[in-house]
Amino acid sequence: MTLITGSRLGPYEISAAIGAGGMGEVYRARDTQLGRDVAIKVLPSFLPADPDRLRAEGNSLMPFSHDLRSAPVPGCVDGWIALHARHGHLDLSEVFTAAISYASEGFPASPLLAGTVRNLDGVAGCPELNSVGMRNGQIVRRRGVASALSAIVEHGR
Repeated sequence: MTLITGSRLGPYEISAAIGAGGMGEVYRARDTQLGRDVAIKVLPSFLPADPDRLRAEGNSLMPFSHDLRSAPVPGCVDGWIALHARHGHLDLSEVFTAAISYASEGFPASPLLAGTVRNLDGVAGCPELNSVGMRNGQIVRRRGVASALSAIVEHGR
C-alpha cells in the first residue's frame, strides 16, 4: 500500500516517503492531534503475525528467529533506524534506552492493550501478554523485546 504525500491516515498527514524495501514502506508524517512528526511503517500484506495465521502455518509458538514477524513491533525498529540515519544526532544506544527500559522494567497496560491481548489466547511464547487476569494498569514486562533491542544496539540490525 503506497501512501501519497498530503494524504491522511487517521490523524496522520503523510509528508514524505523515507524508504522502502522487502519489509515495507516507511513514511514521515505529521500527527495532527499531537502536533509532532512521526514515522509510519506500512507492512506488506504477507507479514501480519496474527494468531490465526500463525496457527494455520503450523506454528504453536511465535517463530522467534528467521521470521520478520518476531520483531518487537514489526517495522518499528526499521522506522527508528531510518529516522535516526536521516535526522539523528544522538548515539543509537541513547535513542533505544527508554524503549529497552520500558520493555525490561515494565509499563502499565493501557485499556487498549488489556482488551486486545485476548487475541493471543492459545498462542504460546508470549506469557507476559497472557490475557488471563490482564487488566488496565497491570505492569507488563517484555524481557525478550528488551534483549532484542539491546542486541540491535550492540551488534546492529
